[in-house]
Amino acid sequence: MRFLIVIVSYFCVCFSLAASERPLSVVLLNSPYPPYVLAPEQGTGIVLDILNAYSAKTKQPLKIEYAPEVRTLKLIETQQVDARIESEVWFLGTTTHCWSRPLIQVDDVVVIQKNSGISEHRGFNGMVMFARFGYTYPKFEDAVNHGEIERRDFYSELEILLALAKSEVNNEQFGVVAKPTLEWYQRHYELLNERLENLTVIDSAPLQLQFAANDEATKACLHLNQFLDEFLGSKEYYQILKQYQPEH
Repeated sequence: MRFLIVIVSYFCVCFSLAASERPLSVVLLNSPYPPYVLAPEQGTGIVLDILNAYSAKTKQPLKIEYAPEVRTLKLIETQQVDARIESEVWFLGTTTHCWSRPLIQVDDVVVIQKNSGISEHRGFNGMVMFARFGYTYPKFEDAVNHGEIERRDFYSELEILLALAKSEVNNEQFGVVAKPTLEWYQRHYELLNERLENLTVIDSAPLQLQFAANDEATKACLHLNQFLDEFLGSKEYYQILKQYQPEH
């Protein structure tokens, strides 16, 4: 009997969402986070490519908008959109939300100036961390809150990297960005390739969609997850990832 109820529930959710013309509204970052989110004029990025594949296969219309990181949280909390990019690992809130399956695993790295003499063994207390405004960094949150590390915020990873690269060699500052983001920008900006290097991976988290805490958004979350259960192991998914990897 329990099996029957689960099956009926599954088809009810799928049917109601598939039959609805209500778009799934997703807010993405308005400053690039390559290769996950690109500026609209630059292309799509991994997240939007996955959403477009979902829309094409399920006939679910999409409504994509762009906003700063802090604004995306406000839009979710006030239920003005269905979903935004986040990770359960990074999220500091307490509200119950439905989360998508992990779209991809993200490794954050410490970025330093070449020849700065900074080492992981020394530790980072007493230093200045270049960070993205609105982001959380679990490895360093306590140290920042206790004044052991000074946090300096920027509005994009590119601003972080350029600020590091253009300043005098300094063994008292470092940045934190996703490893693929660093590699992306180093391929496009020779200055970053010449001046900066990846010191170490300091955090790893799944990139997900966080859905608003209401019935419609939860249904949309469940429907997307049903699609992702199969799609994330498919050839099409790996083709999406491959197109954002550097050519060797």
